[in-house]
Amino acid sequence: MRKVRVKRHNLHLPEEHNGRVPFPGRAHGLAGHIHIDRGAGGSDSIPLLEEQDESLAGPSHDPIDDSFSISAEDPYNSYHSTPSDFLNNYNDYPDEPGIPLLPMEKDHTHEKGHSDEHVIIDTAEVLEDTCFYVAYKLGIATVDDEPFPESVSYIALKVDEMGDEEALAILKRHVEYHKDDRNIPESSMLLWRSLIRHSEEYAQGNISESGEANPSLSAKKNTESTVDRVATRATYEDGSADLDPANMSPNELSLAIRYHAAIFHYWSPYIEVRSVTDPFDDPNLPVETIRAYLAGIIWLIVGAGVNQFFSVRMPAISISTMVCQLLLYPTGKALEYILPDKGFTFRGTRHSLNPGPWNNKEQMLATMFISVAIGGTYITSYNLFVQILPMYYGVDYARQFGYTLTLTLASQFMGFGFAGLLRKFVVYPTKAMWPTLMPTLALNRALLVKQKREKVHSWTISPYKFFFVVVACAFVYFWFPSYIFQALSTFNWITWIAPDNLNINIVTGAQGMGVNPWPTFDTNNMFALFDPLVLPQFTVLNTYAGMILGASVILGLYYTNTKGTAHLPINSNRIFDNTGKSYNVSRVLTDGTFDDTKYRTYSPPFYTAANLMVYSSFFAIYTLGFVYIGLSEWFTMVESFRDVKQAFIDIFMTTKFYIMRITNRKATRHDMDSSQFTNRQDEPFSRMIAAYPEVQNWVFIGLLVVSFVLAVIAIRVWPTDTPIWGLFFCLGINLVFLIPLTLILAYTGFGFGLNVLVQLIVGYALPGHPQAMMILKAIGYQVDGQAQNFITDQKVSYYTHMPPRALMRSQLIGTLVGAFVCLGVLYYQLEIEGICTPEQATTTKFTCVSQNTFFSASVIWGALGPAKMFQIYPAMKYMFLLGAVVGLIFWAVQYPLPTFLAKKFPQHRERILSLQSTLKLFNPVIFVGGVLNFAPYNLSYATGGLYVSLLFSWIKRRYSAWWRKYTYVLDAGLITGIAFSAIIIFFAVQYKGVELEWWGNTVSYDNLDFKGAILKPLAAGETFGPSPENFP
Repeated sequence: MRKVRVKRHNLHLPEEHNGRVPFPGRAHGLAGHIHIDRGAGGSDSIPLLEEQDESLAGPSHDPIDDSFSISAEDPYNSYHSTPSDFLNNYNDYPDEPGIPLLPMEKDHTHEKGHSDEHVIIDTAEVLEDTCFYVAYKLGIATVDDEPFPESVSYIALKVDEMGDEEALAILKRHVEYHKDDRNIPESSMLLWRSLIRHSEEYAQGNISESGEANPSLSAKKNTESTVDRVATRATYEDGSADLDPANMSPNELSLAIRYHAAIFHYWSPYIEVRSVTDPFDDPNLPVETIRAYLAGIIWLIVGAGVNQFFSVRMPAISISTMVCQLLLYPTGKALEYILPDKGFTFRGTRHSLNPGPWNNKEQMLATMFISVAIGGTYITSYNLFVQILPMYYGVDYARQFGYTLTLTLASQFMGFGFAGLLRKFVVYPTKAMWPTLMPTLALNRALLVKQKREKVHSWTISPYKFFFVVVACAFVYFWFPSYIFQALSTFNWITWIAPDNLNINIVTGAQGMGVNPWPTFDTNNMFALFDPLVLPQFTVLNTYAGMILGASVILGLYYTNTKGTAHLPINSNRIFDNTGKSYNVSRVLTDGTFDDTKYRTYSPPFYTAANLMVYSSFFAIYTLGFVYIGLSEWFTMVESFRDVKQAFIDIFMTTKFYIMRITNRKATRHDMDSSQFTNRQDEPFSRMIAAYPEVQNWVFIGLLVVSFVLAVIAIRVWPTDTPIWGLFFCLGINLVFLIPLTLILAYTGFGFGLNVLVQLIVGYALPGHPQAMMILKAIGYQVDGQAQNFITDQKVSYYTHMPPRALMRSQLIGTLVGAFVCLGVLYYQLEIEGICTPEQATTTKFTCVSQNTFFSASVIWGALGPAKMFQIYPAMKYMFLLGAVVGLIFWAVQYPLPTFLAKKFPQHRERILSLQSTLKLFNPVIFVGGVLNFAPYNLSYATGGLYVSLLFSWIKRRYSAWWRKYTYVLDAGLITGIAFSAIIIFFAVQYKGVELEWWGNTVSYDNLDFKGAILKPLAAGETFGPSPENFP
């Protein structure tokens, strides 16, 4: 059997290791490369960084700089054609090093070079067939005469090095950890449990040395050969094909357990993560370079400026992070050739304008620099427009630069403080997968990470070429549904059959409920509500099921004319008066303040059926999410509040440390922030990132304090009518809700904000103060949104092995630059004549639709107040109680009840636990969240996405190697191509008013669906609702 030998230099270990390393070839602080020389097969070089013991750093130990080489020992130079060949040959070498039989444990006390003072590890052997086995299990195709991919060689090395007892312990620990993980396929969990069970049975003597079950275990002996068993294998979700553990020989069982343990311990159990990451790091790559900041600043100015400028346009034009990520690539490559290799040295580190080839870490740092601020700011997009412009509140002080700057910076940076507290729960843990990050990682990898040639289901195109092919196709195709043949986008074909049938248009129309089996050929519409290529299938199914229930309830409310909803459009997000027209907020205001006399001569505000359902669902989902997630993630929630306490202790300890340093008293790093010494050894990416210093907790708390002071200055120096206690309220409500909201976002990809809850509570506490409500709503919403934005980037840095402090600096600088860009564009926008007026609809289209909605909400919830709204819709306030009760019921059904039944009826334990796993696939929070998509969206924006999700879930099971290689690149290509196409279409034809008049562009709108399908329209002068004397 062919082996490759790893040669290593002397490796010194401190005395506390007692001269032992965990396994042959493993040691703390290992850094270098493994070079595999495979003769005619080529060569391979693997950068390698394992966990680093801090005790190795310091003057008493030299830096470790190991290099490795591997050479072939025997003439064997071909791969086994099938796993059965490998397993047959594998059993022929039971005494080979690194292939122990269960339940034997490697004896490390006799390893070559053992000493009580240091260990010299000369060699470690890697079996080439282990590489083949790992490649097959990972779904990575191998090509004749091509080296194995680096990730395959790396994991194979870890499989060979790992002992059986350690592997079994790792597997047990991670199976317990992932037992409630909905992102782990049930088939994989069953496999792991079966491996554990059979290994324990073998250790107890219930399985014979030949691998056959003893009569006490099973009366039936297995007589199949390995080849036969491979032919009848069970196929698992991750694309691997395993023998049934009951039929495995001891060697097969050992190999399988060590493989899965290595995947857990050194990479990730998720195929999604493995498809876009590497299990090793190259710490020598430059990251925080001058050119990375230069490229990031260029495209942040362009992206944030364009997004701010067109935020008031209907429809809006935007540049996404992914577009900038693509543009960063040629920019970085250009800087690589243009800039000279000149620089300076600071604190022992040379900073060059051109440190070498533009690499993936620089690209990702620049991408994160942009992503944190490209979306603009909430304050400049909404608050300042509504405060400054005369058709809204028209307050003069809001134009002052000091006010706009302090309020903008306070809202943008306050989320940083909470991001530090979230790290332990949504960055460090493996379960915090963050499925929405995968396209960004895939694009970065496709552009800059050189990958081995693979033939995957007859596809040999590289991800790099595939991405640009998809971009080109998406760019060209989007011209058809967006401009040339718009019926492909709004494919409300059922209404074409009966354009004047009221009920058909209400139920199936694109402006109604959108009940349509095939509603669009536009990929942009398919991706409008969720990304079906990225989100887990259970998230998509829960969301769509919630939308079906929501549509049913909305139709019930509408056809029973509940609260006069039948007199209004069914699915509009606008607010209406009692004549069925849009609510004119200016008719109830005097000098920007609510006027009760005007109100009683006009009308109360009324919601449509869909809007009524959406707001009711919002009220329910807050208590539902807090109760359900709080109970199911109880220990995480408890730890979160402990971490708040620990964060303040860290501030005290850090202050003490520097005082001791200043006063020349003895101080050590252990007197500082405890976040530096958090034990995260079970998480592979955390072990790799431990080579870089972590950002200390006091930095996050310090940013929170500074931003809070800026907010106080903004609301006290200028007459905002906003109390300081309102700021404490915003911090408190985020402290309570941010952990559960971010947990569900990290696990499932589904998220929602606190804006509705904040405006409700502030409206109750400060009735008649709309400007105070707007400011507190912005801050309360931004703390949540920015914290999640920052923490998302930190998870990206973990997946890409980026230094946390470099990322933190880039986030801070990017946020600061983005704030000034948005403020500059805002002041330019305010000089545009007639901006936000109806007249702009025929020229620039700067009609400020979103700003109008924001202004209306400030009047409804800030001026009128929630009390009046709840008098009109009294059932809405009970949604809070309903949400809490539903959350408690589903938690009980999914968690304690099955556990109790399994203990009471042990003979049915397996069936009960299997049913429990199925029940946990239903998430009531995501289900209710599906209802939030209505008004103005409907089922027509989700049905196409459902089909795509089902298709790619099937591909993931059936053709996992193709899915692993191309899915996320496909997603990134579609998003990027559509974004470029939309920008070109706008400036080339739409901005100039060039229209194509033909049937394909008019048929979708020539019906009641778009002319206004109202079940019970009001006659002229007719009203509905309470009479003026009974207005709330």
